[in-house]
Amino acid sequence: MQPCMFGDPASPLVDAGELVLSGEVPELEGAFRILQAVALGRTRPSAIADYAKVAVERPLKRLTTLGLLERQAPALEDPARTKRSIYRIADPYFSFWFRFVASNRAQISRGLGEQLVDSRILPFLDDYMGRIFEEMAREHARALASRGEVAAARVDAWWSHDGAQEVDLVGVSGTKNVSFVGSVKWSARPVSRSTLDNLTKHASGLPGYDPSMTHFLYGRSGCGASISRESNVRCFSLHDMYK
Repeated sequence: MQPCMFGDPASPLVDAGELVLSGEVPELEGAFRILQAVALGRTRPSAIADYAKVAVERPLKRLTTLGLLERQAPALEDPARTKRSIYRIADPYFSFWFRFVASNRAQISRGLGEQLVDSRILPFLDDYMGRIFEEMAREHARALASRGEVAAARVDAWWSHDGAQEVDLVGVSGTKNVSFVGSVKWSARPVSRSTLDNLTKHASGLPGYDPSMTHFLYGRSGCGASISRESNVRCFSLHDMYK
């Protein structure tokens, strides 16, 4: 998707989000604000409710059933039972639209779309793409597991109870056996040693973590030479993921 397409008042992409949503969930109170909350990074039910100013339990279930939202649980926890779930917008178009376009349509209709792209979209595009790239990396790791290249029945993110430690991807085999951990960086520079060190620091709080296990590092440009040669490190660039 090119950002300029969202700055053109004549583009159907400017209003398509609202048109689709009104057809899917016309009766659902606060659905628009709930989706916008998630797009802006308020992913926990309490934070979503604070932003949307509505009761969210029923709408979150409905939006998840419709496939507009995805409910995610920390690796090693039962998705059906955990109370530490978070939500993400399932479709990249909706994620982008609610993050950048929905609240700025008035400016776009007044012909200020180009300024909007320059000031409100492009400066924050790398931050937005970081979250997208994380999910792309998890999908890639799941594909490796499905081909038997790594051992994992599930690949998800993990975060500690206090939120101080986070790991972008964790491979889980068996019931609760951690088989690998990984970090994802959407950066033009190759992944550096500091990223690997930060991964091991955060993963130290993960039950079942072993520093000798495989560590996946995903970067737009891959890894620096010094860490790509490590025996327990596997590095992937954007090109590696789709070649």
